[in-house]
Amino acid sequence: MFGVQAIQEKTRAELYLEEVGRLYPRFSLAVERMLARRGRDLPLWPSWCLLPMPGWYAAVCDESGHRKLPPEKLKDVYWLAALGTWNYTKGIWRFEQGLQEALLATPHLNEMPSELFLKLPEWSLYIETRGMRWQGFQLYGFWAHLNWELSEERRELRLLLDTEQGMLSLALFLGEWTVEEAAERAIVERLQLYAKAGVQWAWEVFLKMDFSKEVMPLLALLAYICSASPEVECFEKTAYAAKYLRPWVLEGNGRLPCAPFVQVWVLGKSLSPQLCTQVAEGGGVKGGHWLLAGVSGNSCRWIPPQT
Repeated sequence: MFGVQAIQEKTRAELYLEEVGRLYPRFSLAVERMLARRGRDLPLWPSWCLLPMPGWYAAVCDESGHRKLPPEKLKDVYWLAALGTWNYTKGIWRFEQGLQEALLATPHLNEMPSELFLKLPEWSLYIETRGMRWQGFQLYGFWAHLNWELSEERRELRLLLDTEQGMLSLALFLGEWTVEEAAERAIVERLQLYAKAGVQWAWEVFLKMDFSKEVMPLLALLAYICSASPEVECFEKTAYAAKYLRPWVLEGNGRLPCAPFVQVWVLGKSLSPQLCTQVAEGGGVKGGHWLLAGVSGNSCRWIPPQT
């Protein structure tokens, strides 16, 4: 079972959560109200999604006093969905340098099944991205969470990027197709929506032209976390350990408790020194390879390079 570690000083993720809490101080109450209606007068969405995007839209509307949000407020929905969900898990996933570099050097993730991201170990998690950049700007990390699109009954992987230039929201559609096709489907639909609204987004065009360069490194880190056997630092506080497809846990009064503290998950602590030694000896950074795993082939396993 995965383990956890409490930390004292506040992280970027915590500071952003506090900022969102100041803007929308009652969002947790809105979440609880909608969870209580799940499967009653609201649809019964999958348990791997804490709250679908329309629920977060309603939460923003309630506190901002809008029946329909103006375009400049839509970004708040994406931010609140990622950070509001993260409030109940508060997991920060930290890669050791050697493992991170080897994962980024591993090709062919785009050919893997997109459904592997349904194995997120928490409803929302924050992944640190040491030394990585997004379109030339520093990338501090990103949140990843799953969304259930009610109208289309569509499974989505949502990313919220924490960049030097601010936040950026991305979405991939998950299904019986590859990671690359998942991104293409999302990009095409987003561009069509923007075209209908008469809105042009330069970063969307750039993303469509060079998706692998910008997004695949993020998905490589996420895929390792979702893989069949990630190496995760283990501690003894099993009461707060993450579980795959985290179950619904409500208190006796129907409330969903937020995570009591930030949990740091260290990946590759024993493997990374071996990979770093390989680089120091003049071998350069070598990537491993991805293997399909599981009975249905919708899971994967990362095989490190020979050390």
